[in-house]
Amino acid sequence: MAGLTFQPGVIGGTTLKNRLVRSATAENLAGPEGTVTDEMVSFYDRLAKGGVGLIVVSFAAVHPTGRVFARQLRVDTDEALAGLGRLVKVIGRGGAKAVLQLVHAGAAARSAVTGWPPMAPYPAFDPLTLSRARVMTEGEITETIAAFASAAGRAREAGFDMVQIHAAHGYLVTQFLSPANRRRDGWGGALPGRFRFLEETCRAVRSAVGDDYPILAKVNVGGDGLPPVQRRWVLDNLLPLVDGLELSGGLTWNGLISRGQLPIDIVVEGKSAAQRLVIRLMGHLLAGRVAFRGEAYWLPCVDGLAQHTSTPLILVGGLRSVKAIEMVLGQGIDFAALSRPLVREPDLPRQWREGRTAPALCTSCNRCLGMIERGKPLRCYA
Repeated sequence: MAGLTFQPGVIGGTTLKNRLVRSATAENLAGPEGTVTDEMVSFYDRLAKGGVGLIVVSFAAVHPTGRVFARQLRVDTDEALAGLGRLVKVIGRGGAKAVLQLVHAGAAARSAVTGWPPMAPYPAFDPLTLSRARVMTEGEITETIAAFASAAGRAREAGFDMVQIHAAHGYLVTQFLSPANRRRDGWGGALPGRFRFLEETCRAVRSAVGDDYPILAKVNVGGDGLPPVQRRWVLDNLLPLVDGLELSGGLTWNGLISRGQLPIDIVVEGKSAAQRLVIRLMGHLLAGRVAFRGEAYWLPCVDGLAQHTSTPLILVGGLRSVKAIEMVLGQGIDFAALSRPLVREPDLPRQWREGRTAPALCTSCNRCLGMIERGKPLRCYA
């Protein structure tokens, strides 16, 4: 199929064969210790052979205190290197470039998984677990920044083409950026203090990987309560620190990340009575807001950013057709990212490249995400 979608693109000096990115979604395919498994290798083998240009390998925990799922990939020790190298090789053989996404969940981390109480820059409350985080010490903050840097160094050593700092969706970096972060020790309060954690993380990662290695960040452009003027300040100050931005939105608990149906009955299974009550109440309150009403639903929040920067931009959120992707690319966005459609059809890019005109079969039922919440492997459950 002609157009911008299948033209090569460049991020940080690395050439991608097309403008399609597989956006990260936790896959729950790691082993009990967070290591790469044969099942995970097969999963990424199918994705790479499916024709996407760039694959973001998902949700790799940089520190043992920052995990959400028992089968979440970990990159906090050197024991991870051999398995990460396997992923890089299989992705490269399939013709795609590989990114490792680095994350600490902060208040969204689960003590049943980590063995520690969740921690955050302020006593944040997580509606999914009904737990309140303890406040991080300055020592823990600097330790976590160092953990991001060490993880990035491992990613480069394993052969990944890039790393991505997860600074979206309500995880630790977002918690630092939140107006609720009223710390008075230089890590909160006014916006420059709240931005400091992300800034120092980017600088530490850069020091670990070198100037010639691409660093991406995934950031919110809406749906998180940050005032638009503050969000634009964050973006403007982040751009000089990275080689590319993936633009997303929403929080882990408000349904705006992945609009569509709310698989409440799946999510509540195995939860306590109080959790079931809260989740059902949230589902009732959010149902109207999260309905899928059109593709590229974060594009209106980008607000002319593409016209004010040469840094490559990646847009994710509800893309289902080449027509919509071409529209996004035509407005100055450099790359289009998909996740749920590639869960159902990992070879969708190849089919489009070969002339398929029909959109993705994904119906945004979000059953895949509901099953992830229950600790099940990522696949289409429709």
